[in-house]
Amino acid sequence: MGQVTAELEALRAERAATQATASSEISERAIRDLIAEGAGQRALKPGQKAPLFSLPNCDGRVIRLEDLLAKRTSRG
Repeated sequence: MGQVTAELEALRAERAATQATASSEISERAIRDLIAEGAGQRALKPGQKAPLFSLPNCDGRVIRLEDLLAKRTSRG
């Protein structure tokens, strides 16, 4: 069992110990789906490089991994 799968299982067990709410039921279903789809096996392994990607932040501004890496490199 990979680390991500183990973490998902631990999260599931923690959720099971709390009272079920609509939100926790949705989370539980999402966790089951991720495990069933093999998300843990597809996750990056330690030392692997992440593919370049862009995502919006909470303000809607697009953040690019490439830019974050360039900032880190320029700071030394």
